[in-house]
Amino acid sequence: MFSNHFKVDQHGSHATIDYAERRKSEDWEDFVKRVFDIAFSLTVMLCGVPLFLLVMIMVKCSSRGPVFFLQTRTGRWGKPFRIIKFRTMYTDSAKYNLTHSLGKMDPRITPIGKFLRKTRLDELPQFLNVLIGEMSVVGPRPLHQVDVDMLMAQASHDFQRLLTLRPGITSIGQIKVGYATNAAENLKRLKYDIIYLDIYSLTTDLYLIWLTIQVVLTGKGR
Repeated sequence: MFSNHFKVDQHGSHATIDYAERRKSEDWEDFVKRVFDIAFSLTVMLCGVPLFLLVMIMVKCSSRGPVFFLQTRTGRWGKPFRIIKFRTMYTDSAKYNLTHSLGKMDPRITPIGKFLRKTRLDELPQFLNVLIGEMSVVGPRPLHQVDVDMLMAQASHDFQRLLTLRPGITSIGQIKVGYATNAAENLKRLKYDIIYLDIYSLTTDLYLIWLTIQVVLTGKGR
């Protein structure tokens, strides 16, 4: 009965129960992270109104179609949600029948879309996802359901742990790998994101946000 609520560690002849204390610590970290997410997202959205309007005009003028792109992703605990991005592809991109990006040579991406992807500005609307509570500023990148099914089939505990946190706008994998153009790059990005599960803290988040800002300012994203 107690096994569902406590973890018992054996140290020599002494048993220690540490689950309750660890759970308190995790709950506190989650609370701090959520408060930071809300405060940071509100600041970005309020201060970034001119930038949001500029990007919206650029997207609208670049090609026919809506300004925003919505796609279903898998969130925390496997719950699906609609991720919001600035549209970076032509509306008739389905005719190419491609499942992964071809990088710089991808014919589906508009000229403005390539710029938005390199600078990560296409991710800006996701701060609304953060305010709603579907995402975090920093966290493992949200997965497509097909990727989740593949990881679950592998019965990999490490990969399954990715669903224990809210997915993030930016992540270690996003900074290191960027947009995955094939299955190998997608797996590499996932492995980087797994690292975050064991080191995440407010300090870590601030550092990763700083690295992301550098990507935005230098346009070195992929």
